Amino acid sequence: VFVAVMGLAALALSESLRWRVKRYISTHFYADKYDYRQQWRTFTADLTARVTLDGLATQLLRSVTQTIGARKAALYLADETDGALRFQSVLGAGPLPKTLEATPDDFLTGRKVFEARQVTALGNGRAEALLAAGLVLAVPLRTQGRLVGVLLVGAEQTGAPYTQEDL
Repeated sequence: VFVAVMGLAALALSESLRWRVKRYISTHFYADKYDYRQQWRTFTADLTARVTLDGLATQLLRSVTQTIGARKAALYLADETDGALRFQSVLGAGPLPKTLEATPDDFLTGRKVFEARQVTALGNGRAEALLAAGLVLAVPLRTQGRLVGVLLVGAEQTGAPYTQEDL
């Protein structure tokens, strides 16, 4: 009984261990990792309470990191005048450059479809600062065929690689 109580206490106090157990259960006992309807309801409820762009950006980063189990995230949004990706918000990551030297072509596949990329795939020396900040995945935010921003996410808490479902 004592060992069982200690095990439950460790599970309750360790966020990393809780996340690993949650991932194990969802991987082995459920067909899908996420209940998409529930995730969408939670996400929209969280965002509707925000009025300013800074409030929305911070809540967006919190929602994404809580959903996929990451601790770090950053958001760059395209400037309306010149289209440059400018730093908007960060959650848990180290210092980041004011602008992100990325173009829509960095996220296009051979089929001309936008797709998430590992930060290391950005190349041309653009990945070093992002990797140093702990960000490993770059997700393009697009609307009507144009790039409006990039969401950068850190590694999953368990250290497991992101799956296609996560992307």
